[in-house]
Amino acid sequence: MKVFFITFFVVAVLLHIYICIRTYQGLEYIPSLRLPAVVLVILLIVIFILNQAGILSFGFCFNRWVSLFSSAWIFVLFGIFISLLLIDFVRVLNHFIDFLPTLLKNNYILFKFILMVITITAIVFWYILGHLNFTTPQKTELDISINKPQVINATKTENNLKIVLVSDLHIGYIINKKKLKQYVDSINSQDADIVFIVGDLCDREIEPIIDQKMYEELSSIKSRLGVYVVTGNHEYIGEKDMLVEYYKKSGLNVLEDSAVLIDNSFYVVGRNDRSDKNRKKTAELVKNIDKTKPIILLDHQPFNLQESVSAGIDLHLSGHTHDGQFFPINLITKAVYEVSAGYKKKDNTHIYVSSGLGIWGPPVRIATKSEFVVINFNW
Repeated sequence: MKVFFITFFVVAVLLHIYICIRTYQGLEYIPSLRLPAVVLVILLIVIFILNQAGILSFGFCFNRWVSLFSSAWIFVLFGIFISLLLIDFVRVLNHFIDFLPTLLKNNYILFKFILMVITITAIVFWYILGHLNFTTPQKTELDISINKPQVINATKTENNLKIVLVSDLHIGYIINKKKLKQYVDSINSQDADIVFIVGDLCDREIEPIIDQKMYEELSSIKSRLGVYVVTGNHEYIGEKDMLVEYYKKSGLNVLEDSAVLIDNSFYVVGRNDRSDKNRKKTAELVKNIDKTKPIILLDHQPFNLQESVSAGIDLHLSGHTHDGQFFPINLITKAVYEVSAGYKKKDNTHIYVSSGLGIWGPPVRIATKSEFVVINFNW
């Protein structure tokens, strides 16, 4: 985890240095703007790093607005970097193959400025579009059937289950209590038999959750058989033990490398996030349970799906990927993960990886969706 954050901050600093240089060059048409623009970029990186490091903290309202600004800047930074790479590619290509029109080359200083304005305008446009997409979560519904013996129990005789699956809510400063209430209302509207939250319920710090009394919304999630939660990598980034205790006090059932038999009908197995280097293998978690009953596994990160197949898991549920959250990162996640988002059947194991309900960083979705998943599970 430390290696990730060190790499993240080093890359962020290098990107800002690159953008500083290119911004200075792009403002050759209006030299008086050069120094203010460079100072602004330096200020942005200081705010960004201090916020991400958790150093910049002056109360909830201040922290929320700084977090919103910092997260938006991630998207702007990424957009500027990609645009500059494309522009530099064209410049290098033109150096070897002279194809740019003479009019452009004769007015290169003006053209650089116009290109900068177009780039910023395009980034703002895509940010607004992506934010609107994020604020309208979609319901994904699917039917999954497995072949297991029917069980007649005290509360129902039909062997079916309506599951609501959500992941990666990232509640905190950006996904605040008001937004969480919208999510809870969407979940409750489905009249689920059971609700699963597969990791990253919290973004990082527990303070904004406590300050906003988010337990009031978490405790209002309704289902016949309860709400079951597993940890994600962001719980481990934050104060994991404190967060788990908070979830429990909010009425959520937290599964930490454990399995539980529900309604005498099916098992739910919850794995600790892979951030826990001592977490148990899936096979170890299921070795003493009745394999004639359906087995549902909650595991935040969809790595090594074959482990679930080999352990005889019937339904494997994950999140974590956000499906990349916005283009072109979604292309990277599709290359990294066997299932970046959506459904796949692998031998007798049904797998679903949610693209997530919330977001990390910028509240933007481009070419991906925020979703809550309704699974009609039959056996």
